Amino acid sequence: MAQDRAAQSADGTAHAEDFAATWRRVDALCGVEPAGRVVRTRHGDPMLLSEFLRTRVVEVAVHGLDLADALGREPWLTPAAADSVLELLLGPGHGAAADGLGWSRPHFLRKATGREPLTDAESARVARLGIRWLALG
Repeated sequence: MAQDRAAQSADGTAHAEDFAATWRRVDALCGVEPAGRVVRTRHGDPMLLSEFLRTRVVEVAVHGLDLADALGREPWLTPAAADSVLELLLGPGHGAAADGLGWSRPHFLRKATGREPLTDAESARVARLGIRWLALG
């Protein structure tokens, strides 16, 4: 579907308008689902809708960092998205450990996802704070 849409001739404004309409429609559709709604991933695995949506936030957040880096721009990661990804990576109460490193949220996510390597000193600080990285992909 993404390739089909990308192949259609449209300018940036049209793509932005299509994206805005799509996310609003998805938000409205998901907003009326019950809290325990289970969906199937494209691989057939059952997953709570809320957790599936969190995986989409992770994708947009970390690939948004990649895009910002590739374009030489400041990241546009929202605080809500950063907090959602941090909670997934570190569990509840994540803020204190992440804040203990003194890194911005985008910097933390780059380190946590391997987009930026940890120095030996950073690795030691991460270990002292009891931070354990989630194994990604």
